[in-house]
Amino acid sequence: MGVWLYRNLGLVTIYNLERINTLIISDLHLGNISNPNEVINILHKYRFNRLILCGDIFDSLNFSRIRKPEWRLLGEIRKVSKRAEVEWVEGNHDIGIADVISHLVGSEVHMEYQWQIGDKKFLAIHGHQFDNLFWVSPKMSKIGSFFYRLLTHLPWGKSLTKLIFGAEQSFSRSSERIKERAVHHAKHLGVNCVICGHTHKAERKFVDKIEYVNAGGWTERPFSYVVIHPDGIVSLKFYT
Repeated sequence: MGVWLYRNLGLVTIYNLERINTLIISDLHLGNISNPNEVINILHKYRFNRLILCGDIFDSLNFSRIRKPEWRLLGEIRKVSKRAEVEWVEGNHDIGIADVISHLVGSEVHMEYQWQIGDKKFLAIHGHQFDNLFWVSPKMSKIGSFFYRLLTHLPWGKSLTKLIFGAEQSFSRSSERIKERAVHHAKHLGVNCVICGHTHKAERKFVDKIEYVNAGGWTERPFSYVVIHPDGIVSLKFYT
């Protein structure tokens, strides 16, 4: 007889879930432009041993902006922590809330996190450590988030934020430099695969024999996340 879970208006058996080793989600930015219901669907899609939240899960330290669906997502993550390992990797927006995070979702908080599947070694790090531009500081992140929220409430704001964010991805975030430095850091630590967030640019490629994966984000479509299978194979997935 199956073990039953209640989800939305239906019942799902655990044995029907896709079995994976690790699920990695980054850059939800709860309290700003986030999509918590879609993330809950992903948590319900898989049966996994480990959930890694790879930074910038919150947008700021102002929890008054967290909406009901976002609180529901945090509750789901806490449920996950009772049956699987949950690791929270600190992002530039998350700095300073480690104690709150541990209490809310029952997870450990790390600057970077290493684990191993078989002979393959993995590293999860948000990636802002490799971005030497000034606005990755908590103060500048807060200012940037304020203007981002302000623009999205204006009639023409969404088009402008896409334009600004597109330029940020191409130039300000310096994705290529972050990738290069992340790979260098992975080599120094002797790991085979490094998973980052921060840039919101989903990507998977090999650089100097190191597997570099960016989990993307959940503020702009297409939403993306990373799955690591029981044999250590990494898949970059897009939410549809």
